[in-house]
Amino acid sequence: MKLEDHLIDKYRFIIADRYNYTKLTEFKPLPEGITEQMVDDIREFFLESIYPEPARRHELDAAFAHLQSYIHQPAKVWGILGNLTAAIFKFGTMLPAALKTGIVSLEAFTAAKNFEHTMARAAKDAGFSVPLTDDQFIHCLSKLPRHQLDSFALDVGRLFRSMADTRLLSKTVEIMQDVIKKMESKTKLYTKDEIDGIKMGLNIMQKGLGLFSQYNDKTKDKMVEYIVEREKLFIDEIYFKHRED
Repeated sequence: MKLEDHLIDKYRFIIADRYNYTKLTEFKPLPEGITEQMVDDIREFFLESIYPEPARRHELDAAFAHLQSYIHQPAKVWGILGNLTAAIFKFGTMLPAALKTGIVSLEAFTAAKNFEHTMARAAKDAGFSVPLTDDQFIHCLSKLPRHQLDSFALDVGRLFRSMADTRLLSKTVEIMQDVIKKMESKTKLYTKDEIDGIKMGLNIMQKGLGLFSQYNDKTKDKMVEYIVEREKLFIDEIYFKHRED
């Protein structure tokens, strides 16, 4: 197995462990309102949508490259949706904010790629080989500048906050569905890979909508706060307990 793919697997294992309900409750009582089902759902969303297994990760890398192309080039979006006036008439004044949700999803997914190469170099410099132990993996994480992991945690928090805004997220999903429908009607203009890329991005948003739409606003806020707290605590543990002097 390639070193970088192994590092992805190791990080997935740590995520699964970080959101293991039994271990969490052994550490300290969960905040009021946070249930075992919520913890399980959060873990699955992380592992399926934010940090999937290597094979799926490579597919999503390509998919988000297509999504990034459309989101960061508004002219391409307008070319699919029609002119700006028509788009706002159909989707309302929430359209710009809805498109921003797509950007947040993209940034949270791609943020980890900014430090995977650094981790791989740290592993090679330390003489580690596949498979790494948990301590060796934490050593590699600790070699990252703190601001990189802090930035990733912020991106994750922003992603979950955007997903928790289910009214806006549902609008984003509606827009993306409309984009796909129009692309599929113009097969001579848009390739299958382009269409499939947008579909994969849409799938992540739909999973986020499914995760949060079952809860009220107060509960969604608690879930997001809990996720941010867990991510910050994990980073603190890396730098205060494992970083070498």
